[in-house]
Amino acid sequence: MVAYWDQNLVCRYANPAYLEWFGVHPDYMIDKMSLETLLGPLYVQNLPYIEGALSGEVQVFERDIPTPYGKIRHSIATYCPAYSGDDIIGFYVHVEDATKRKSDDATALNPIPDQLGILKDQVEEVRKTLEASALKEFPGISKLAKAHYISESKLKKNFKTRFNKSIFSYYRHMQMELAEVYLKEEKKTKKQVAAMLHFTNTTNFIICYQKHLKEKASQKVIDELTRANDDRYKTFITQAPFAIAMLDSDMVFRAASQKYIDDYHLHFKPIFGASLYEVFPDMDKKWRKVHKSALRGKAFSGEEYVYERDNGSNIWIRWDIRPWRDVEGTIGGILIFTEDITAIKLKDQEKDKILEILNKATEIIRIGAWKKNFSNNTGFWNDVTREILEVAPNLEPTAELELHFYRAGKSRDQMKRLLKEAIELGKPFDVTTELITARGNYKTVRVVGYPEFRNGKCERLFGIYQEIAK
Repeated sequence: MVAYWDQNLVCRYANPAYLEWFGVHPDYMIDKMSLETLLGPLYVQNLPYIEGALSGEVQVFERDIPTPYGKIRHSIATYCPAYSGDDIIGFYVHVEDATKRKSDDATALNPIPDQLGILKDQVEEVRKTLEASALKEFPGISKLAKAHYISESKLKKNFKTRFNKSIFSYYRHMQMELAEVYLKEEKKTKKQVAAMLHFTNTTNFIICYQKHLKEKASQKVIDELTRANDDRYKTFITQAPFAIAMLDSDMVFRAASQKYIDDYHLHFKPIFGASLYEVFPDMDKKWRKVHKSALRGKAFSGEEYVYERDNGSNIWIRWDIRPWRDVEGTIGGILIFTEDITAIKLKDQEKDKILEILNKATEIIRIGAWKKNFSNNTGFWNDVTREILEVAPNLEPTAELELHFYRAGKSRDQMKRLLKEAIELGKPFDVTTELITARGNYKTVRVVGYPEFRNGKCERLFGIYQEIAK
């Protein structure tokens, strides 16, 4: 979901997915609606991020958003400043629906198999037979199925899936294309052409031909609108501050943002008009399956995929692949969005290394280490902490269990308050309190905690336990 809001917080662009999410018609939103009106009560919560974007800082945050249809969707929003020269004139919004991320990740590893399978070649042969029969009578479904060793039901189903027309409609369309050539270039009369195409009478042919011309004129208008729609996609994608690429149904690049080109070092590769698989010849086969499924209407996303550059270095990316549609709702290709999270990943790895060193050091000086990770709801106690709490080696720490050790009353209430302030307000703490171990022993301990925030949300708490001798 993509939108653009100017410095006065008036919507200047919103793609169809964004409008559908909020249940607003474009006539009431584009160039008219303010962000405060759209968000309602959420506006106050989002205001710090809005102000941050308008001051020149990229903002990324998560939010549960109620839809007009009564459902709650979990979103990941990115606000990026929009510049005109050195002046900030608004900001771009990219919103990812993360409600079904886990299920999408699972699906991405096992994409839907190609429905046509080995029948593709058979259907193509049937199409060639129809072309050869254009000046003859329609061969009939039964005859076509027997000639190409395929059941009638599968033939009809897979032919329509492949060509978006029934077999007879495709046959008639070819005949009308020929009729147009004979009438305009060969100067044949309608009666002559009707006889050539085996119509029982000229009137039936004229009705069929006029319908063909009307459909062709309508399709021309649709094609022009689609091209205009594609141009709008291309313009926005080219200027977007995200790494995003637009490909057609043949996986040929139609547009790409500068960020996408920068992230994948494509400055000296002629990508436009080239296939994705030509640009990335060593791409894992798994992605080809994901792309095929996306072209059939599925959306996929995932985190922490490792991509190896040409120079041998690795980058970690968060990714999203989904279809884009023309004005008629037909899938025209796919959009690929990626975000380089290498810096975050390397930072986490470095912290893990430091923590490992500290853990070894604390075993010597008898200081316990602990950590709570809210992103995946996991906890950690080192061996010294376990000894202080006198718990079993295999006992997994949980938020409820950790509070249970603090002595009921003043000590437990104090820790509840300190943990709440750390998570919600980012306040570190250093306190001496009492606890009761798993074996029922009373101990006085020093507990130190440091919150770690990312994108305005507490992601981890970590600190130390130190037993104080009486």
